[in-house]
Amino acid sequence: MNNWCNELKDYNYKVLITLGFFTKKALGYVLKNSKLKGTTLLVQAGLKDYMDTNIKVTYLPTNNNIVNSLVLSAIEEYLNMKATPFTCSYCTNPLITVCNYCGALLCKRHFIICPVCRNTFCHPDTGRECFYKHKC
Repeated sequence: MNNWCNELKDYNYKVLITLGFFTKKALGYVLKNSKLKGTTLLVQAGLKDYMDTNIKVTYLPTNNNIVNSLVLSAIEEYLNMKATPFTCSYCTNPLITVCNYCGALLCKRHFIICPVCRNTFCHPDTGRECFYKHKC
């Protein structure tokens, strides 16, 4: 990811298409990097995890609707599938960040920031103990 981002740093917008189960790490990298967040269209095509049986196309949009619509319409047409935005692992709200401990996708209601290391984790209200288990 680092090499890819460095090679494309001069471009205003980037498109990253991931296949299989590698998306959570890529999502975390993009969401935690202020230079990439909002300028990188991240698209996942395939199964989300080992329990999935249906292929899905999900995406993290850029802040440019033209880039989003051009790329996503081409992908939807090619795969003959509707792309949906990434949502929180615990509800249907839009994705904000990723848990640094378990990799869960989190919305603004389901994450907590550690006051010491400033990393984001699943909120204790989710039933996960990521915040308490991490080590700064």
